[in-house]
Amino acid sequence: CRTMDFTKRPMIGYILVDDTGMRTNKEFDYWIGLALEFNKYAKASKKRKG
Repeated sequence: CRTMDFTKRPMIGYILVDDTGMRTNKEFDYWIGLALEFNKYAKASKKRKG
């Protein structure tokens, strides 16, 4: 995995997992589990007025 940087700047709190990291269901489940565990502790973003 690596830091997500679609805009040429690192996106804090996001990673990009390439296909070599998810070749099996077990590997896929690992990354999903990691994301769900992290999500419990992540701060919600503030709502923007539109």
